[in-house]
Amino acid sequence: MNLFNTTTLILRKISFLLFLIFSFSLSSNAQGTVLAPGDIMILQIDENDKFIFVTFVDLTVGTTIYFTDCGVFPGTGTFTDTAEDPNYTACPEGSIKFVASSSIEAGTIIQYGDTVDPQFSIHTDAMITGSDIDFTFNGDQVVVFQDTDGSSGFEPSENPSFIFILNANDGNFTSTPNPSSGNESGTSIPIGLTKLNSPIGSATAMAVGTGDGEFDNVIFNGTGLIPFQGSTFSEKVLNAKIAILATPGATNESNGINWYGENNTVQSPDPYFIYEALLMNSSNILPVELISFNGRPKVNTIELEWITASEINNDYFTVEKSTNGIYFKEVTDINGRGTTTLKSIYNWVDQSPVNGLNYYRLNQVDFNGDKTISNIIVIEFDTERGKIQVYPNPTLDEVNLNLPENWEGETSIIIYDFYGRLINSFTITNGFYTLPVNNIPAGMYRLSATNKRNILNTTFIKK
Repeated sequence: MNLFNTTTLILRKISFLLFLIFSFSLSSNAQGTVLAPGDIMILQIDENDKFIFVTFVDLTVGTTIYFTDCGVFPGTGTFTDTAEDPNYTACPEGSIKFVASSSIEAGTIIQYGDTVDPQFSIHTDAMITGSDIDFTFNGDQVVVFQDTDGSSGFEPSENPSFIFILNANDGNFTSTPNPSSGNESGTSIPIGLTKLNSPIGSATAMAVGTGDGEFDNVIFNGTGLIPFQGSTFSEKVLNAKIAILATPGATNESNGINWYGENNTVQSPDPYFIYEALLMNSSNILPVELISFNGRPKVNTIELEWITASEINNDYFTVEKSTNGIYFKEVTDINGRGTTTLKSIYNWVDQSPVNGLNYYRLNQVDFNGDKTISNIIVIEFDTERGKIQVYPNPTLDEVNLNLPENWEGETSIIIYDFYGRLINSFTITNGFYTLPVNNIPAGMYRLSATNKRNILNTTFIKK
């Protein structure tokens, strides 16, 4: 074989290898993070058809997970067993599809059912035909699975990769989901999962029912309502799973000692709802993700606006004000959105700003009383609103430009340094603009704003 043929053969093999790697990456990333048994755990089932789950791994954008109250057959460990019941060709119960809209960190607790969350949607396919989950009569369990994305194009429920099951109907996983026998809510253990805690914390099938009895509501109420404790990440995950799945130190089957179950729908003083509130306020999640907090002076007022990306059990915000940046007083309370993954916009108008600098901050309060203080923003208010305002001044990263209330039309902004050299020029079309200044040297700068009628000048200091 000559050198040319040898080189060609090597290149072909490399190309084929790259093709295989590329093809694998496409299939493995089709549903985002590919989960292993135990990576997701269900922490709650509620007869109002809501559930709570926690992820023990980071989830990438687009990660797709299915949750269903369909049971599985003991003979196959899947959703069908024609030998057991030839007529059971499809599960009449329902399924929920979850698609992560953003990256989700390990340890995050997510709830379905209380608020509208666009990451969740109703899922049906050839095997799961129900319109929604139902935890009261038609299946008191949540089976978590992903689509193995088989080459034959199977539906997710026909080719599932099981991740976890929480069952509140049969403590021994011995029932079958067979309508002919009058037991639609029964289930066995899905294929690939186990109820054994050996080693401890390794179970992936959690049973908290009482034989043939059932609970319509079950929730994890383990020590401290973790789930995360430990010095290293692997220790935190293991300790969390021990608390959720077994008595600490136990090596036998998973058991319900760290769980509370009942059928009562009355919210107070029922411990179930207390545990739920504590779980959603556990320290592993941020109660409120604040995107921005800004203010703008108007003719006689200052208007504040803040935006949240998501909220967990957010009761309310307290707006606090100061005239010196040290001593703050509460001026108003604004109700929060509770729990939501949707972006929320809040506004409040200060009807009595002081001439000069006004300092504001937010005190966010959870339903359990936990508080989080925001950063402080400074708004300069001038009773002579014929001037252009810049704030904060001095500034480090950005400066806000606020033109007079009666200012109209397109505005040309020109910035000079102390020596009169042109630094920047641009055009704005409204009376408010935020200008980044982190890329210019420290010093004093002159700013000029010009429209068809007027010219206004001011200065600011970059620290």
